[in-house]
Amino acid sequence: MAEEINYLSSQISESLEPLNVLEKSVHQVLAELQKYISVLEHKESLSLNLGMPLRGSILCDQLSKLFSVPRPSIVDGPEVTWSKVVLTLGPSPEHCHPNSICKIDDSSIRLAEEDCLLIVSGRPWRFLSPWPDRKDRELELAVTSTTLDLVTGLEKDMVSGIVS
Repeated sequence: MAEEINYLSSQISESLEPLNVLEKSVHQVLAELQKYISVLEHKESLSLNLGMPLRGSILCDQLSKLFSVPRPSIVDGPEVTWSKVVLTLGPSPEHCHPNSICKIDDSSIRLAEEDCLLIVSGRPWRFLSPWPDRKDRELELAVTSTTLDLVTGLEKDMVSGIVS
C-alpha cells in the first residue's frame, strides 16, 4: 500500500529551489539535491516545498477560522494545525470529548467544548474531504515527473562533464 504524501507541513527550513534554474557548482547542486531527498524521506509534498499554491493550503487556512482559536491548545509536543487534528481524528471521532486530551502524532492537545462539538459534528471533515484535493495530487504528480526528468538530465550532464 502506498504511503500518503504530507500536504500539510514541511520539515525543511527554507523552500526548495527549482532544479531547472540551477547554474551552480557541483557542491551547491548536491546540497540542493539533499534537500529534495529530505523532503521525499519525510514523505512531504515537493510542490508544497517548492512554494506552489495548493488548494489544500487554502482550505486549511479557511478551516482554522471555524474554530474558537487559530491553533489547537498544545499540552505537550510540537504545534499542530486544525487540519491535522481533523484529518487524524477522522470522519466520526466518537472518542473526542470536551476538555479531554487527544493525541495527534507526537502532540497532546486539549479541545475546548465548542471545538470538540464542531469536530464531532463531522462538518470539518466534510469540508476537507476528499483529502488531498484532486488538483493538488495532479500538480504533485507533474512536479515529481518534471523533477525526475531534471535529475536524470543533471546526472547525464555531470557524467558527460566527468568523461570529457
